[in-house]
Amino acid sequence: MIRRKALRFAFRLSVLALAATVCGCSARPDAQAYAELAGIRESADEVTRGALEFSMEASFRDPETGESGLLYAVDGEAKYDTVRKNAYQRFRMTRLGATADAEEYYADGVRTHVEKEEVTTSSVDPDALFGAFPYRLPPLPALSSLEELEREENGTGLLWTTVCGSGQAELLGDVWGLDLYALAGISLPDREKESYGDVTCTWVTDGDSLKSVYVRLDVTIYEQSGYTPGYGGGSDDGRLDLTVQTRFSVTGTGETVEIPVYEAGD
Repeated sequence: MIRRKALRFAFRLSVLALAATVCGCSARPDAQAYAELAGIRESADEVTRGALEFSMEASFRDPETGESGLLYAVDGEAKYDTVRKNAYQRFRMTRLGATADAEEYYADGVRTHVEKEEVTTSSVDPDALFGAFPYRLPPLPALSSLEELEREENGTGLLWTTVCGSGQAELLGDVWGLDLYALAGISLPDREKESYGDVTCTWVTDGDSLKSVYVRLDVTIYEQSGYTPGYGGGSDDGRLDLTVQTRFSVTGTGETVEIPVYEAGD
């Protein structure tokens, strides 16, 4: 009788374990695995000379019809040296259907922008330049903010997936430097209503090296439709659902990376 009860109890435990697996229940992210990924991410910031390919895309969805479209996109390549403080990037930018190709050179604190044979220059602090897109890679969210951390084999390396709550969305927005309201042509934003979804990041590593990063988040912004000065206003009619995605792929590091220098007449 005792043995039968023990077997019955063990069976119930196995059923509960299976149910937990099926429903997707899981423990908190593993601290040791997180420490490993954090170390790799930190080592990426120690690269002083490198090259990468990048892209950023903001697309919108109509909450009523479900139709989607491209609001903004940029993709290209960048090369940089944070010690000598020079950099170069070549990219194609699309906004509301209009596309432009451009190059930017940076040396001696001056950024030279070349687009359609037009050349403009501006003074830029090196910390500001290298601390922003595309030279700054997305930060790894704090362990305490993670809802999921998964790791799996990916050819010769590892594929990591992190999912964190909306508390990280504002931070990533600061890193990207995107003004979604300006891109959407919203002159009277209702910022109190804006909301962010979870931030999903995919990290590909090879040994101690970070090879690529993909980040995705959903954000909803609002325009003060029907706004009248002195009367307040705003309604859900001004809602705009957006998905923002960025990708970075490391293509080179060290002195083998050649950084073009701007010369008048190029």
